[in-house]
Amino acid sequence: MRKLLKDSARKAMFAKKPKQAHFTMKDYDSNMRLEDGGDIRNAIQLAKIYGTHAEVNDMESMLRGYESTGNTYNYEYDNMNRIDSKYYHRFAPRLPDKGEIAFKKLHNRNPTNYSSIRGN
Repeated sequence: MRKLLKDSARKAMFAKKPKQAHFTMKDYDSNMRLEDGGDIRNAIQLAKIYGTHAEVNDMESMLRGYESTGNTYNYEYDNMNRIDSKYYHRFAPRLPDKGEIAFKKLHNRNPTNYSSIRGN
């Protein structure tokens, strides 16, 4: 039994958990308004929170290249978009679409006058 506890504790210790994010949606939006590589900075932060070490290194090298030359290559931009789209859905809160809002409004009605429903 003692060995089982140690194994389960070891598995829990090495389980991949998302890192605590001090990067918020407000930071993401403010980076997108920047003209100087804000989208690259967002991809770096998303890769740091959810991604692998290789993805973080790729994005940081892309940012260094962008800061030195002022442009990015197409394959770098595609890689950045792949990372951003891969992890954005985990990061951003899901907003309901118009159909869901209408459905909730329709089914959450609490009529106070029941006589109109019964036909009295």
